[in-house]
Amino acid sequence: MDSKDFVKQAAYGKYLSLFAKNVIRFVDEQVYLEVAEQGVAQEGNWFVHQDIIGELPLFTAISANKEVFLHIASQHAEEELTEVGLAKASVCEFLNLTNGIYLVNMSNWGIELNMKPQGIMENTAVSGESFVVTVNTSKGPFQLILSDQPATISIEQKANSEQPA
Repeated sequence: MDSKDFVKQAAYGKYLSLFAKNVIRFVDEQVYLEVAEQGVAQEGNWFVHQDIIGELPLFTAISANKEVFLHIASQHAEEELTEVGLAKASVCEFLNLTNGIYLVNMSNWGIELNMKPQGIMENTAVSGESFVVTVNTSKGPFQLILSDQPATISIEQKANSEQPA
């Protein structure tokens, strides 16, 4: 393994550890993670994504059905959210919070990174070289999608869905 692969694996490991801790702290204490076979992302009703750019770029995304999306949003907002419209900002903020802490941690490791604004879409399919983790919560699973090659990621919005926010 060359040093770039080692740094990439360490960065993924650091991100997954942080993500798991944040899910337990802010969303659900009853979680476990599973690496999805062959990195295939399921189509999700709701898809929140954010690119980390710089020396070690990273595409980050959460894909969830409506029920789990509302669970993530409600737990993070610390109030019951029953409408997706209100939940969007909460899930976006959860991903942004996690990514912001990751950037600080990586800076402490000597790697400077930045973030692009989050995006949110409904009824999407994701393809490209990615690492997919199923996050199982007490309300059901959602997927964390990561890629160290954001340019290879394609997000396709299906018909009959809201426009990107």
